[in-house]
Amino acid sequence: WFFSNATSLDMITKIGTGEGYTYDEPLYSWLKANPDKNVASGGDNPFLTNLGKMTSGEIDVLQEADNIVQWHLVNAKTPPDIRQAGCQGKPKEVYFAFSPALPESKVLAQKLNAATVEMRKSGELKKVLVKYNLYDWK
Repeated sequence: WFFSNATSLDMITKIGTGEGYTYDEPLYSWLKANPDKNVASGGDNPFLTNLGKMTSGEIDVLQEADNIVQWHLVNAKTPPDIRQAGCQGKPKEVYFAFSPALPESKVLAQKLNAATVEMRKSGELKKVLVKYNLYDWK
């Protein structure tokens, strides 16, 4: 099975999702229309819970952000025999936020920016990103 559009979701018997998570279209509407096919997992790591459910046959597919899946695959002692079945939409940007209520926030943001620039110049950023199977956004 491969995800291609909303219609392809109808081929799924059970999908593993994160309890309380929100999803983009068309998955959001499909889950609302097919609550009996949604197996939502909570706890500290819904991905690992859903991975176990998929391995045992309780669910057919699971939905998770690519970077989370890649991190687990890279760091698994025994990587599971899974494959990506498609993506919906474009990857989302991740942002760091520093509370304006804390006096050190501005300095911390400046330090983060400076460290990122320096790590990129030295090649250290690439080493860190490769470790997590991520890519440089610049």
